[in-house]
Amino acid sequence: MPVLTDAEIHSLVEGCNQNPHGLLGMHPLGSKPGIVVRALIPDAAAIRIEPVHDKTKPIIELKKIHTAGLFEG
Repeated sequence: MPVLTDAEIHSLVEGCNQNPHGLLGMHPLGSKPGIVVRALIPDAAAIRIEPVHDKTKPIIELKKIHTAGLFEG
């Protein structure tokens, strides 16, 4: 289940969000520990996040949450 609301997803994929940087990229996970990463890349089949500073951390595959190329993980 996506962390974004249906309205937020719609605003991003329709290009009408007034502050896309507030939703896309890396952000705290709200009240839960951790972070969430989001990307809008229309032609991407998959997106993987690879840690740069700590190679012992796992590579994370983002889940495609909208067919327009919106990913979250």
